[in-house]
Amino acid sequence: MTVNEIVIDQPWLPTHLMFDAGATYTLPGGNPSLNDVKTGNGQWDAYIEYAGARCESGFHGSFTCQTKGRSFMSWSGTISA
Repeated sequence: MTVNEIVIDQPWLPTHLMFDAGATYTLPGGNPSLNDVKTGNGQWDAYIEYAGARCESGFHGSFTCQTKGRSFMSWSGTISA
């Protein structure tokens, strides 16, 4: 089963996986580059920190998000949580 979102939908729950078929996460006209919306630069590339969550580009094109003690990483099209 493909995981396409990790959410915090209740403040008292930790982050958890969602399987929301058909959801789209692309803005009209396309999503901005991470470098256009970054809040800082990490060891490998840009990152965004917001509301206790941190998402960042990493080594060899990996992408990681973490919050409330949970995280996921996407690397070469593969996601692990």
